[in-house]
Amino acid sequence: MSISDTSNAKRYASIAEVAAASAKLSAEKLEQAPDYAAQAAASASAAASSAQVAISAESVVRSLEISASESATEAAASAAEAGNAASAAVGQCIRVPDGELIGELPPVGSRQSMVVSFAGDGSLLAKPLSDFAILDENGKIPVSQIPSIALNEPFVVSSQAEMLALDAQVGDIAKRTDLGYSFCLAAPPASTLSNWVQLTDDVLSQLGQSSGAGMIGALDAEGGGSTVQSVLNSKVSHLELTSINGAAIIGSRSSSGENISVQHALDDKVDSSELISSSGAELISNGESLLTGFLYHIPEEFDTVGMDDAISECFAASAADGRTIWIHGDKSLSSAKNLPDGRKILNDGIITSSENGNLPVLWIGNNTTIKGGKLISTGRSQAARSEGKKGFTIDGVSAESTYITSSTLPAYAFDFYNSTDFSINNVTASGYTGGVGLSNTNRVKLSGMNFQNMKYHPDLVAGGYGVLIQASTSTIVSDLFFKVGSDGYGRHGVYQSASGGVGGTTGGSGSVNTIVKGVILDYSSQPATVTPPGGINIRKNDRGIYTNVIIDGSRITANAENGNIAAQLITSNIVASYKHTSNPAYGVILEDSGSYRPRGNMTSNNLISVGVKAGSGQDTSLCYAIVVAGQDNSYVGNITNVPDASYPYLVRGNATNCLISGGMDYGPAPGNGVSFIIFEGTVSNIAIKGCKTNRPWFKSGNLAGVTDLTVDWSRMCAVAVNGGAATYDDANELIASTAINASNIVVTFNSHVTVSALATAVVSTRKTTAMTIPVITVRSGKTLTIELYSLATGSQINPTTTACAVTITLTA
Repeated sequence: MSISDTSNAKRYASIAEVAAASAKLSAEKLEQAPDYAAQAAASASAAASSAQVAISAESVVRSLEISASESATEAAASAAEAGNAASAAVGQCIRVPDGELIGELPPVGSRQSMVVSFAGDGSLLAKPLSDFAILDENGKIPVSQIPSIALNEPFVVSSQAEMLALDAQVGDIAKRTDLGYSFCLAAPPASTLSNWVQLTDDVLSQLGQSSGAGMIGALDAEGGGSTVQSVLNSKVSHLELTSINGAAIIGSRSSSGENISVQHALDDKVDSSELISSSGAELISNGESLLTGFLYHIPEEFDTVGMDDAISECFAASAADGRTIWIHGDKSLSSAKNLPDGRKILNDGIITSSENGNLPVLWIGNNTTIKGGKLISTGRSQAARSEGKKGFTIDGVSAESTYITSSTLPAYAFDFYNSTDFSINNVTASGYTGGVGLSNTNRVKLSGMNFQNMKYHPDLVAGGYGVLIQASTSTIVSDLFFKVGSDGYGRHGVYQSASGGVGGTTGGSGSVNTIVKGVILDYSSQPATVTPPGGINIRKNDRGIYTNVIIDGSRITANAENGNIAAQLITSNIVASYKHTSNPAYGVILEDSGSYRPRGNMTSNNLISVGVKAGSGQDTSLCYAIVVAGQDNSYVGNITNVPDASYPYLVRGNATNCLISGGMDYGPAPGNGVSFIIFEGTVSNIAIKGCKTNRPWFKSGNLAGVTDLTVDWSRMCAVAVNGGAATYDDANELIASTAINASNIVVTFNSHVTVSALATAVVSTRKTTAMTIPVITVRSGKTLTIELYSLATGSQINPTTTACAVTITLTA
């Protein structure tokens, strides 16, 4: 036999050995299988025999090669048969994943009446049947196997909370000792009140029995049982209580020991009016110390010679012992009263003063609080005033003057001078020169004010104010309602004045750090023939914010006649202004005055409309939404609406370095109105950017006094030269003059055109008889030098002899 034949025989023998080993492993795995293990073992034995034959054949390999091959084939088939048998056995048995083993069951004698299960760790566990509930012959669980917790149980509880906290099951009963009846749990959970059903006992029929009263906790006088009606009959009747012996029935007699009725006994007691009288402390034991700690001082304690003195003594007593003052009911005074320092005054009445002078109804003290009530001035007096005080509060006080007219001297409802760190809250006032007057004050908060029908004094050219602020620092005015009366009275809702007398004097001290917010100024009742002043009027002032203000029928004014007005932010307001007379009407106007100017201010994001007052008979001219004046001021994001014949923006003379940006004008239809801006006098360095309007930008001929006007839209002009003379197409009024030379033309631009704009200039050809190519050769100041070349020959053209034309475009 050849070497290759020998190799084949060896290979077959090896295959037979592998098959035998595989069959042996399958047989080992099936040792525990009850029905298939023997079959697998037989297959494995056959495979082993075939393997042995194959091995033996190796010694006689030359003569038995074919026999060895057949034996190997039979061994492989036997192994496959054994594998199939093993798979069938395993598929019909309980299995665990590869790598896991299950422990053995107990012996036959020990596993009788056992149930196989698995422990918590997954191992095999056999438990006796006695550990499980067994149904009886009726298919029910025997009572002996049911734990006591599954049966209905009664509980006794003293509250709903205890009942809802029970570990109860359906059918359990909760006896409520606080109610006298029970509840049954109808559905889980026990913590839900609606799951408990109230149980009622039929006791109504028993109440009429001799023990019926006892069933509801009522016994007769001796403690014995009785019917309910008998017990009711034994009670004291209303007639007995009102009899002469009524008080005795309830254990009371007169102070002298006599029998009296219950009502007489009550009448004999001390009432509250006696307790709060001057001798009230003597009516109760140790009463003086008790009353001192708990009762208010009232003027009636001291009313022996008149209310004026009584209130003065009441205030003095409070200053001495620290007790709160209570002013109840109406009081009439003839002189001003001084509130004690550090005391609280409660007023739920009306205090009327006939003081006729520059004196208040009440002088405010340091750290005083006055709350509520009404103060009425029948003479020329303020309602409340302070001088040099601090830390006080006025809250919920109403003030009214029946004296002030246009011909009297002024008086403010709440007037404060040289005072600091105080607040005025929720006050109302009418009929005074003004609601609140602040002079030389510091750190003041005014909130929640309602001022109406304030009086103007023509001889003084003053008055009619809501809040007057002069020479004051750090002031907050919020939540103000100011309304002008139909009689024409009423001027500034908020007046930022200057010191030095009524209306201020030139160069006087202005205010610093002011916030005005959340204000409504109502001029809708202003007569059609009377022009209202500024709803907000600002004189000399540094750093102010005016926001969330609505002005109905007036304007915002800043007049620099007393000094510069700087760093004012006028933002997010609504202004509806009207023209009443032939005088101009404005929405927001910041004005120069002499050498004083508004400077560094911003007017932004306002809605401003100016129209004609109904019934005034005026035309629609001279209505200006915004007046631009001063220096370094910005007007950004404002929306304006004025009649077709009026201008959204008026730029005053001497205005310089001002910006108009992001404005929206929604006035007339395109081509129906006058221009967007009109300039008055000489102005310089004005920028207009990002605005939108249907109007022309500028009034024709109105740019002569303007120097350096910056815009962000393209402007064009055209120059035509013929016979040595220049003509223009110049709607934007850009060109001032043109010099025509033999080699070029020199175009000089108007003063309102900036050098920066000329830096963007582009020149293009304009069709003429001789087509030319223009070239800017020199940009110098506000002039452009332009040379022209023939499009046909390329040679330079002499403008003095050859007709030519160019278009100039500025993009800035």
